[in-house]
Amino acid sequence: MFCIRSLNNIQPGIWATLFMSGFFIFQSCQSDKEEREYIAQVYNERLYKSDIPEDILEDEVKLDIYVNQWVERQILYYRARTDARIDQNEIQHQVDDFRKDLYYYYLEELLLKEEIDTNVSEREIQQYYNTHKEEFLLKDFLVKVLYLKVGMDAPDLEKIKRIYLLKNPKDIEEIIQYAKIYSNNFYYDEENWIYFDDILKEVPLKDVIEERFITQKKKLYFDDGNYVYFLNVLDYKLKDALSPLNFERDNIRKKILNIRQKEVRKKIKEDIIQKEYEKGNVTIR
Repeated sequence: MFCIRSLNNIQPGIWATLFMSGFFIFQSCQSDKEEREYIAQVYNERLYKSDIPEDILEDEVKLDIYVNQWVERQILYYRARTDARIDQNEIQHQVDDFRKDLYYYYLEELLLKEEIDTNVSEREIQQYYNTHKEEFLLKDFLVKVLYLKVGMDAPDLEKIKRIYLLKNPKDIEEIIQYAKIYSNNFYYDEENWIYFDDILKEVPLKDVIEERFITQKKKLYFDDGNYVYFLNVLDYKLKDALSPLNFERDNIRKKILNIRQKEVRKKIKEDIIQKEYEKGNVTIR
């Protein structure tokens, strides 16, 4: 009765305020309930929708895999955690060690981004190439090549059989224009090298003796009943020869950056440790 009398005495404006407050609280609770809707539960652990990446939630197959993996992991974790034969103190000791390493890993990555110079000059690339030539001995044949694949019903094949030999400067322009329209596959680069094995993946050559074929700068065309293939070896580098610098440039740049990273990582670690010694934060007895 006390509550009823008190409510009856409330002013209309206050009623509206209380109603709206209650409405928003109700909406908030509903929203929280939806936000915290869980998809799976193993013992007391729940997998909530809000814990799952959006791209996985939108894909039914990925979501099913994700949920099953989560469930399996929780089951195995619970089973191992409750086994009395496992030394919990040793587990905690290793977890603590891993946490320390993980913290330092993230710190090191942040400092590395701030301190490392990612610019590699042409002079540095050339110097590395000249002083590490043993690293650049070829394990396979390199070629500069013209390769063209067209259907058996492509027009002007007799003309292509003449001009793919590239005896005249204008021939390559005609080949390129022809390839844009009729080719099923086409490759030509007079500046850069390519492994001959990569060409053989596209051209059905059988029982070819690679070294003889390449060194003789073979020019051939043939068909397999469905397609006509044109192949013109323009230049080559043999196995065990020194790989050209322009073929190795990106590789050398990565090598130089890896060396820099190791040096900067070492310096970061030494600087951090040295500063703590200097501050008197280290005592060894």
